[in-house]
Amino acid sequence: MKLIKLTKGMERYYRSLAQVRELDIIPEKMNIFLSNPANIAYMVVDGDDVVGFTWGYVQQRIDNEDMLYIHSVDVVETHRNQGVGTMMIQAFLDVAKENNFRNTFLITDEDNVEANKLYSKFTNEIEREKVLYIFK
Repeated sequence: MKLIKLTKGMERYYRSLAQVRELDIIPEKMNIFLSNPANIAYMVVDGDDVVGFTWGYVQQRIDNEDMLYIHSVDVVETHRNQGVGTMMIQAFLDVAKENNFRNTFLITDEDNVEANKLYSKFTNEIEREKVLYIFK
C-alpha cells in the first residue's frame, strides 16, 4: 500500500476518492482546495484501488500557536485494521511536527468504536467536556 499526498492537478485521482467515501468531488473545487498550502489531503492506494482518503487543514492562529485539524479519515471496509488509517494519521502528525504546530486534533462520535480505537493509538488526551455548537 502506498500513501500519496494529493496536490493540485491530480484530477485522475479525484473521482476514485468516491470508492472510499460517498463524495461528489468537483475537480475545479478540489484544485482550489489543494492550491491553498494550509489545506492537506492524502490517499492510500493498494494497486489501482484507492483504499483510504483523509483531508484537513492548518488552523492559523494570531498567537503563533497554529494547529492542524483532521476533518475526515476514511478507509474502505475491506482494508480496515490493516494500517491504512494509521498511515494517514501519521502523515498529518509528521506535518505537525515538521511545522512545530501546537497540536493536531479531530472530532469523532463517541460511538464510532473503530475510529476511536485508531485515534487512541496516538494519544490518551481526549476532550470529553467540550460542547460543539453548529451555526447554519
